[in-house]
Amino acid sequence: MEHEFQRIAIVNRGEAAMRFIHAAREFNQENNASLRTIALFTDPDRHAMFVREADEAVSLGAPQIIDPITHHLKSCYVDYGHLERALSAARAEAVWVGWGFVAEHAQFADLCRNRGIVFIGPDGDVMRRLGDKISSKLLAEQAQIPDSAPSPEDSGGSTLARAVAGTGPVVARRCSPAEPRGRISQCRHS
Repeated sequence: MEHEFQRIAIVNRGEAAMRFIHAAREFNQENNASLRTIALFTDPDRHAMFVREADEAVSLGAPQIIDPITHHLKSCYVDYGHLERALSAARAEAVWVGWGFVAEHAQFADLCRNRGIVFIGPDGDVMRRLGDKISSKLLAEQAQIPDSAPSPEDSGGSTLARAVAGTGPVVARRCSPAEPRGRISQCRHS
């Protein structure tokens, strides 16, 4: 499903935001397009390069708030209420989250979809399926991608190297038969 949009809110900061701003500029030049980047920022970053370099900027306010449910401090970049208000103020048609913050939050992708905002990345259902290690293994099997062949050479093709335990981010990597066996071993032990 293709969506057209021009106003892209950036739900990230620093280097991540700058990478997207540069990519959007290059895209505009190469495609005679007019994407507009909108930096969402917290008060300490109001003079940061990513805020200055974006086409527009919308403040999230203080960098942290007290979560009304847990009573713990949390970043405004992961508070859906703050983000939803900022996206509305930005008149965002799309959202780019980069990595960290809400990049792996299926609920945030759902929030964007429900507001008619394009989430540039996997939708919430895909995140939930890939976030569950057993479900993602079944998906790989359905796509006929071996999930733990002894080596890429033994698999006769691509191999999916993926953690089966732990709490880190979902990282899946296709390994070609030409890659040395040590890469698979390295994935197993990291």
